[in-house]
Amino acid sequence: MKKKWFFLCLIGCQLAFEALSLINAHLPGRIIDSLIENRMQGMLFYVCALAVGEIGLNTVVAYCTAGKNRWYHLQRNLASGALAGKFGSLRLDAFEKDVAGKRQLLGLFMGRESKKAIIEAVSGGSVKIVASVVLFVIYPFFSFYSICMIIALAVVGAVAEMLYTRYDLELKDSYAETTESMHKALWSMTKSTYAKEIRIFRLEEFLAAKYNDAREKLYNLLRLKNRKGMKIDLLSALSEGIGLFASFGFAVMAVDDDFTVGTFFIAANVTRLVFRNFVSISKSAVAIWRESRYLKEYNDFLAEDDGWHSGAEGSGPEVQEIEFKDVSFAYPGARKQALDGLSFKIQKGEKIALVGENGAGKSTIVRLLSGLYRPDTGKILVNGKNLEETDVAAYHRQFSAVYQDAVLFDYSIGENIVMRETEEYEECDHAGSKLDMITDRAGLIEKIGSLSKRYKTMLSRRFDPDGISLSGGERQKLLLARALYKDSPFLVFDEPTAAMSPAAENDMYETYGKMTGGKTAVYISHRLAGCRMSDRILVIKDGRLAEEGTHEELMKLEDGIYRKMFRLQAKGYEED
Repeated sequence: MKKKWFFLCLIGCQLAFEALSLINAHLPGRIIDSLIENRMQGMLFYVCALAVGEIGLNTVVAYCTAGKNRWYHLQRNLASGALAGKFGSLRLDAFEKDVAGKRQLLGLFMGRESKKAIIEAVSGGSVKIVASVVLFVIYPFFSFYSICMIIALAVVGAVAEMLYTRYDLELKDSYAETTESMHKALWSMTKSTYAKEIRIFRLEEFLAAKYNDAREKLYNLLRLKNRKGMKIDLLSALSEGIGLFASFGFAVMAVDDDFTVGTFFIAANVTRLVFRNFVSISKSAVAIWRESRYLKEYNDFLAEDDGWHSGAEGSGPEVQEIEFKDVSFAYPGARKQALDGLSFKIQKGEKIALVGENGAGKSTIVRLLSGLYRPDTGKILVNGKNLEETDVAAYHRQFSAVYQDAVLFDYSIGENIVMRETEEYEECDHAGSKLDMITDRAGLIEKIGSLSKRYKTMLSRRFDPDGISLSGGERQKLLLARALYKDSPFLVFDEPTAAMSPAAENDMYETYGKMTGGKTAVYISHRLAGCRMSDRILVIKDGRLAEEGTHEELMKLEDGIYRKMFRLQAKGYEED
């Protein structure tokens, strides 16, 4: 729907509504006078005029409302898409800080709706101002003092509305936090991922208590809000009551000795209509003030520059070298640095293994290397250029990753591998296709062949009762297939075999070795047998590079960390 048609519908709806209010204020008075004076033809004329006006104007209102709502629906979807796109493009640290830490999500989604509210308030208020001026001109009921009283009472109502709105905004963060706690408990109780733990540890009462505590807190917040609202509503109702009472007084003063019942009825209705117009204008002003705050929060979030460049589609220059140069990094709120002055280089085509104890900083290196975080100090150089000056979108397109906590989405197998539009994997769903070749190389083709729906099989029963769950090994093979399908020159494996047996892990590493020929690869694993296939091993301790070399070189170091770890693991396998 084009914007000009939307504005025609918007203004048409407002004008038709005002015209409808006017004929309902004016024509019944004429009908009353016609009945009293026994002028049946006049009465029938006014009745027909009222009926035609009601039908015609209500039809215009309904048509214009439907038209503008279609535009609002489109804009809402576009705003939601822009918001989702912004969330998806944020660096991981910015996402965790801005969304989880500040609890902005509620405000952002309310901001998505604010554009509609502001447009309605501005257009509605403007039309009502014009309508009121027209009524002042064509009806001689209003004196200067009556107009001042109407405006003053409307302002009192606006002040009351603003006080309530300010109090509501003060509660926004508490409301968002409490609502999040309720949803978290409810989500935990209903998500299949947690079903086993809930039953084994009998967590239903614990989660129910969490939910009820949050619900009670929310109830108390709403009770405080309602108490405040009742006082303010009482003030608004009092001012409106005085205004309506005054409208009848103005009507009595406005008519002369020759007034009729119908004339008095018209004067009272028009005066009341003007008063309610001014009340609506004042409320529109408050709505604009309130919604502008949400809209500003929404627009500021979309315009926020996180310090990374992101360009158009394209892979950019191929990564030839990545260098960590005196890189330090600490997670928000952590007392200890995850990385402390770390320096190393990775050349194109190298196979690098990252080794170290839990908490040494290996996964942090991978996240920084992948561009998910940026260092607090030091630099990450890509082909000699600071990563912060690099097109991060193009950089990400050169990476494929299999993380230890990688997720499978509640979609089909094909969609989980291709991670693109549905049509792309449907076109490949035939024997000898790219999908078949990838899943064959990843060791998943037999599983695919055993499924009646093949790549259209859903990986969840949440939305499809015929969906399936994969075993740990099958899950890792699918994640490998996803990484291979992207066919990126840089591969990252962050403990992808942690849940596998040593034999299965060995098979998987052999598969990795075959699949990564000619590509740059970084591996993290606590089991060191797979490190033999690496060109170079980086041993990380306390966020620093403690040792570096091939397997053979590191095994020659008498008191080396790697040598001790390797022999300890080997001894454990021998005892087994």
